Amino acid sequence: MKHKGLVIAFVIVALLGFSFIAGMFACFFLNGDVGTGFFSGRAVGVIEVTGPIITSKEIIEEIEKIREDDSIKSVVLRVDSPGGAVAASQEIFEAVTELKKDKPVIASMGTVAASGGYYVSCAATEIFASSGTTTGSIGVRLEHLNIGELMKWAKFDQETIKSGKLKNMFAINKPLSSEAKVVLQSLVDEIHTQFEKIVSESRQLSDEKVKEISDGRIFTGSMALKLGLIDHLGGFVSAVKRAGELGGIDGYPKLVYPKKRRGIVERLFAEAKVLLYESRLDVAENLQPMLLQMSSN
Repeated sequence: MKHKGLVIAFVIVALLGFSFIAGMFACFFLNGDVGTGFFSGRAVGVIEVTGPIITSKEIIEEIEKIREDDSIKSVVLRVDSPGGAVAASQEIFEAVTELKKDKPVIASMGTVAASGGYYVSCAATEIFASSGTTTGSIGVRLEHLNIGELMKWAKFDQETIKSGKLKNMFAINKPLSSEAKVVLQSLVDEIHTQFEKIVSESRQLSDEKVKEISDGRIFTGSMALKLGLIDHLGGFVSAVKRAGELGGIDGYPKLVYPKKRRGIVERLFAEAKVLLYESRLDVAENLQPMLLQMSSN
């Protein structure tokens, strides 16, 4: 009986040891977040641009990791975003453009890749979208929050000391002045012109053609293909295969996700930030009533 117990204990320890070794193998060699391991030389990096584009910092860090990894031969830029802040979208576009000089970049549009989401996609070598993807929305918008009547109802008052008559044109307790609207419209028009130029140059479309479709309207992937806004119809798998081809990889490539795995608390904060942004209750928006955006919302 004692001998039988020892055998059972040995089997349990062996199984646990095997499970540990298998887990370590998966961590070091099969997990794209850690490294390419045995798949060195046939890896495709995946950069995800998901949700509202609020900041560019994390995505640019991921781009730099992929640029420095010689085992990664090409990249899939997975975009599932309705857009967001103008400057952040432009910074991501610039970083992807630089990455493209070293490695092919295939943009893969998910459910939506509109406005700022389409802007960053334009930096890719080629663009894939599903036939039902929502894209386009080539335009810019600026918001001003006016809660003057609410403040009166709540018996709140606001006093501002300023220099320059337009210094406080975004005051939340009153409408925009006619002069402020003229200034802000010129700002929006300037950013819109920049957007149109990017689309024209990256997609090799005439300025006239771009102006016809840059009124903020959205398109399906099928419509975008006919207009020359994308290159191919296909999902993520198709984009990965194309990235492998351009990277000279035989067979289906290993996918490497440089994105840092976040803890549960960090993920909850990130999700809350997106919800606040989409519901227009984001603290930054309340503190800054003016929000210049490339967003399809």
